[in-house]
Amino acid sequence: DFKTEIFDCFAIARFIRKKRQIYRFDEKLSGVYEVDVLPGSFWGARVDLLKSIDYLDEGTFLYYEENIISQRIHNAGYKQGIVLSAKYIHNHINKSPSHFNDIYKPFLNMQKSRKYYQNKYLDLNHIQRLILSICMELNNFEMFCICIIKLLCNKIK
Repeated sequence: DFKTEIFDCFAIARFIRKKRQIYRFDEKLSGVYEVDVLPGSFWGARVDLLKSIDYLDEGTFLYYEENIISQRIHNAGYKQGIVLSAKYIHNHINKSPSHFNDIYKPFLNMQKSRKYYQNKYLDLNHIQRLILSICMELNNFEMFCICIIKLLCNKIK
């Protein structure tokens, strides 16, 4: 929604949200916990569901796919959830960035997908689109500064 998209434009807000967004469950629970957006790292669906929503949206790659598919599933009247008895480990390669583009280029790709999601899937009026565009430009500048700081910190070590 609009408020979430504005909130996600700023690093401190994303940090707060990420801290609250981690799913924590009692290991003894079973069943399914209904959610708005499923993590893409461990996602599955029946073929008939995918067919009914015209499969995946090819307008984006790698970023915002979870939001888009979740929106399409919701619009089709389906619910989605996390199977509480399932577990998985999602390992990321953690390496220190050595070049500016190691950090900034993926961010710009994410912003492109984010804009696509906002324009195609969110019901926003012209004022909301303008506000989001301004906030995203501020976010671009903020990330530019964060990239510079990260690179400087890595050179100091």
